[in-house]
This record gives sequence, C-alpha cells and structure tokens, in this order.
Amino acid sequence: MTPSQGNMKSFTPRASFEVTLDSRLTPTELWDRLWDLDRHTAAVPLTRVGSSDGSPLREGHRFVARTQLGPVWFDDRMVVETWQPPLVAVVEKTGPILTGTIRARVEAAGLGSRLHWEQEFGARGIPNALAALARGPVASGYARVLQRILG
Repeated sequence: MTPSQGNMKSFTPRASFEVTLDSRLTPTELWDRLWDLDRHTAAVPLTRVGSSDGSPLREGHRFVARTQLGPVWFDDRMVVETWQPPLVAVVEKTGPILTGTIRARVEAAGLGSRLHWEQEFGARGIPNALAALARGPVASGYARVLQRILG
C-alpha cells in the first residue's frame, strides 16, 4: 500500500436513478413546465412547492417542497446551482432530511424534445446502501410525477 492509498477514505456513492421522457413540447415549453413550481405542487401528493419570495428560479435561488400529512411535515430544501434555460439545470437538496443532486437536461428530439432527469438521493442518517434499495420505487414515482408536470 502506498502512503496515498492509506489516506483514502472509502466512498459509497449515493443511490441514483435516471428518467428519460420524450415530449411533443418544444425544449422551451418543456423547460417552462418543468420548472413551474405550481405544477410541482399539483403533481406531487401532499406536497407544496414554492420559494419565499415567489420569484422565478435562477442560479442561487432557494426553494422548498413541504410534504405534510396532518400535523406531521418535513421540508425538502433546495438550491439552484446551475441554470442554463432551456437546456440544463442542477439543483442541490440541502435540507436537514433529504440530500442529493438533480441534473435536468433538455434537448430537441424530432418535432419535440427529450428530458434527461438524473438524480442522486439520500436521507441523513440512512446508509447509502439502504437508500439504494428504494431506487426502483423512487425512480417510478419520479417518472409519474414528471409526466404529470409536463402533461
């Protein structure tokens, strides 16, 4: 073992998934629907998505998705790291519970467009290997929600 290998920390990647959706919408139309926070609120059960100042998303913008059932709730806090309409957005989940990174890429495809949604996800206190067990249901849920948002 070399000295540099002895200092290496073991790294377990976060759970991740990808969703690719084709749409008849133009890239700009798809982008506008994808990042309309009111559409997220309408598409995600028990969740209200918004920002404190109500301004449009942009690089550095912070927003929250609050999921609530009766008196029990948690906030999924996010910040826009990259904003290049209508092509690329990167959003970091920075909340006390949910963590991860969303990378959304939109491209022209035929007469419409294609959305590539890549997401790493986790929850504080939950080992990444355990979070990975939820990959299938999480990916399926996001695919359905994204279809509703774009519909």
